[in-house]
Amino acid sequence: MGSRPPPNSSPIKNAESATQQLIERPPYGQRFLFKGRWHPVLVVSWPVAPAVLVPHLPAGTELDLYRGRAYLSVVFLIFSRFRVAGLPFPLRPRFATISLRFYVRRWHPTADHGIELRPGVSTIGQVVPSRLLLAVARWSRGEKGTYRPIGCRTGRGHSGERELRFEWVHDNRPQWVRASMAEAGYRPQPTTLESFVLDRSWHYTRHENGCSTEHLVCHRPWHVCPLTAVEHQADVAALFAPQWSLPLDLNQAHFMMIDGSDVAITYPQRLAATATALPQQPPVPVVPTSA
Repeated sequence: MGSRPPPNSSPIKNAESATQQLIERPPYGQRFLFKGRWHPVLVVSWPVAPAVLVPHLPAGTELDLYRGRAYLSVVFLIFSRFRVAGLPFPLRPRFATISLRFYVRRWHPTADHGIELRPGVSTIGQVVPSRLLLAVARWSRGEKGTYRPIGCRTGRGHSGERELRFEWVHDNRPQWVRASMAEAGYRPQPTTLESFVLDRSWHYTRHENGCSTEHLVCHRPWHVCPLTAVEHQADVAALFAPQWSLPLDLNQAHFMMIDGSDVAITYPQRLAATATALPQQPPVPVVPTSA
């Protein structure tokens, strides 16, 4: 017979404890470069033609598809308690970022001659509110980005629900996105779009010289918070490379809000230029941050 859980224990509390241990001591013999906290995160997603994303694939990865379709997401994120190599980041104890990412996977050979599937994301554009933050992103992860002041607010709406609002200016016109969410969240089911987008522990970067790097991102298992309202007046496509001509219409997007978490990101690891051959029978994905 299996051992019984201790009194008053719960899967959520056990996941929080496991995540805390993971953040304090990273797996795979790695070290953490960044630590901090992500507050409620707004993820806005669209299906796109795979051919649009293939030129941006980091070497050693392949596109990950959901029901045969590639997805692109804009992520609105608030970061606090940001530390770089253990040191508090100056001037910006709390800041917002807006990033553009898509979904990839990598087959990683293990020490026991097996193979591990690593679902991940790759960022192809980001907007940050500080030139110093932009320099840190380019130095540490080789990511391209642009500087733009971004305002962010969290609080309670008239009915008591939690609210998240992002604001910026483009071509002298105010732009904003606001979302309200329910108090209680839930873990997404494995076969849903929410799980496809959120259950990823790896970040991959394509560098200008053709090489790629991999980071492990540790956090507690994400919980989706049901949205009660979404309002916007924004051209999010204009935030990123205009030559893309991406149809990032917020009226046609899939919105999801996820609860916050402490987070830790490892130093980059350089990848081989070619991907590992796929196994005949793909293994179950290994996601070290999930409960």
